[in-house]
Amino acid sequence: MSKKAIILPPSRKDVAFAFELIAYSFHQRKECGAFVTKGTAKTHNDFIKNICTWALLKSITTSGIIQNYRLQLSDIAAYCKVKRATLEMRITWLEVEGLVRREHKHLKLASWKTLGEKYGINTTEKIHVLYDPSEKAHLQDTLATIYIQDNKEPGRLQYHNKINGHPQIKSDLANHLYEHRSEYARKVYTQAEYYNKLHSDGEYFRKQHLRLQMKSFGEKEVGLSSFDIAHKVSPANPDIELTTATHARHFNYKVQQRKATNGKVQSVSMGFHHLKRRLVAVGMLTVKKRGIESEWRARKDDKKCHCTWVAKEKATIWRLCDELTIKQEAIYGAKTVA
Repeated sequence: MSKKAIILPPSRKDVAFAFELIAYSFHQRKECGAFVTKGTAKTHNDFIKNICTWALLKSITTSGIIQNYRLQLSDIAAYCKVKRATLEMRITWLEVEGLVRREHKHLKLASWKTLGEKYGINTTEKIHVLYDPSEKAHLQDTLATIYIQDNKEPGRLQYHNKINGHPQIKSDLANHLYEHRSEYARKVYTQAEYYNKLHSDGEYFRKQHLRLQMKSFGEKEVGLSSFDIAHKVSPANPDIELTTATHARHFNYKVQQRKATNGKVQSVSMGFHHLKRRLVAVGMLTVKKRGIESEWRARKDDKKCHCTWVAKEKATIWRLCDELTIKQEAIYGAKTVA
């Protein structure tokens, strides 16, 4: 049998991964025993790395069997972006879990159904992502980016349910949105077209609501009535971005409390901070810092706006959560990007 029993893809390849397995995998982060005894309580997640290796092995064979796999370990390791010794350790872990089996010179991979039954998850719904062996991003980086986006969906759904459940408030809010619409909207849409877009496109309505919140906080000319309906009267929060602590808890990272310079207690997570920086570095994510400086509001409303008075600027600043945007083309390919 030739060493080239399988031909590894030289460039981008479509890799399948069970959707429910993403959340399950990231929840497996545990404290590292070597550090717990020293009191530093560091965490690690070998599960996601091992499962991603299994998914990559599945992607290079349609039969579920890699023949003469030991002759190809170096090539397979390069495809998985790990060292040969690391690949062998991960195969051993997968064997213990019952997800692979060594049969003579061959490596037999378990089915998705077997994996689902072992971990008690549904593996019928799968996503297909692009994987490029020549790029820096690992498969777990791609899955982490997808998970970040997916964790914002409950907030989006909650907003639409709340705003649609109060038709009168939604109608009044639409009037304010029309009055303070952007210059682009003034040029492109007539009044009827703008109202129609607001009511037919829920995401456009939410984004315009958020825009009015920011604009009314920062600019005095918008007026107190628009500020009140955008911030106080409306029962729905149009900002679906999550705090660092909330993201960290989804990934099972450690969250610590510390006092800020203004004396307030803040939740921080260095684990998620480093993950976010890595995803930006490998081109999967963009991060936008959001802070709105008000030219007219000196009285803060902590329930709606997490504001701080900055003596140096002599202004009240509303600090919103970072806006995390995934790069769809890097994950799914150009065909799915509008």
